[in-house]
Amino acid sequence: MQRDGDGPDDDSIRHNLIGLIVGWIPTVSTAFTQVADELLNRRAELDAAQAAARAGDRNLVAAYTFEALRFHPQTWALLRKCAADTVVAAGTERERTLRATILVAIESGMFDETAVTTPDRFRLDRPWSEYLHFGHGLHRCFGEEINRVQLPALLLALLEGPRIARAPGAAGSLARTGPFPSALRVLFS
Repeated sequence: MQRDGDGPDDDSIRHNLIGLIVGWIPTVSTAFTQVADELLNRRAELDAAQAAARAGDRNLVAAYTFEALRFHPQTWALLRKCAADTVVAAGTERERTLRATILVAIESGMFDETAVTTPDRFRLDRPWSEYLHFGHGLHRCFGEEINRVQLPALLLALLEGPRIARAPGAAGSLARTGPFPSALRVLFS
């Protein structure tokens, strides 16, 4: 691809590989823990997700994974630097010219009632286009495809066994060390 002028240069390839190694473990563990935490807050959805996992329904477990992650995302926002003045929402009443550094609010974007159908409802039939877990467009996450498989597989492994519940008291609360999860205790029955 490089010979044809279409591919990334060697530095871009190297940066992406380093980024995968550095970012993979903390982002996946954070996303997975936050999915589990959200489902533990929603007994009916957790029970239904466990039934789907026990039935081996990977697609349904994936729907629970990404909808729970919408309510408790791994990343709530991203900083982006505009190389030049950029017009967004051109031709609408929301049209704006952006300059310099902007904050892209992923979490609030997934709850924007002008762009997301019934944003406050937990829905398993939500179109993928309403999720911003992996960004959008040019800066879409390089790890999206593997995580669309890996995160539901992790949840399936947790849920396919005995019924789970949050441990009582502080032990059952999501604990963090800095921005990363360090503990979330569950009970199996």
